Amino acid sequence: MGTFFEYKFNKYLSADLTIENGESYKQLQLDNTYKTGIGITVFPIQHFLTRIYVDFTMKEETQNTIAAFFGYKNKKLVMGIEYNFKSNAGFVRNHHLWGYSCYGSYQLNERIEFFGRFDKLSSKRIEHDEFGWNFNKDGSAIIAGIQYSPIKYIKIAVNYQDWYPYPQNFENQTFIYLNMEFYF
Repeated sequence: MGTFFEYKFNKYLSADLTIENGESYKQLQLDNTYKTGIGITVFPIQHFLTRIYVDFTMKEETQNTIAAFFGYKNKKLVMGIEYNFKSNAGFVRNHHLWGYSCYGSYQLNERIEFFGRFDKLSSKRIEHDEFGWNFNKDGSAIIAGIQYSPIKYIKIAVNYQDWYPYPQNFENQTFIYLNMEFYF
């Protein structure tokens, strides 16, 4: 549950405020902890946008997220790059996470779209440790695919996904997916 307020100053600038329960929709709210977020979106010129977002949730430790995004969109091409930093993840002191994502899609025609994404995720090294505290989940991911829409309400996508974990003793995980979407 939450509330979202947005104010558009003009065609170049908007700001927003979010207040929501900090547990997410999958968990019951068991305390009085709420997440508060503030975002600013700038449309400097046609087809471009940039956004900065900060949120915080206070418990024993204050957990906050800082995100920055830069994107481009026209009729055929969509591209974006995003950086995220989360401090005190899980409300544990010095459990910091960060990562960046690059993604895009190209609409070849009204039926065929190509898409791709790259993510790199890291965690803070703890004193006297060689690796980050979340090292087993640190790594990079690649997603690439093609989507086909035979008729207006159906989409079919084939995509390749690969996860490259940082630990050398973990194997890469490679998947091929077939997704179908029917909507009306």
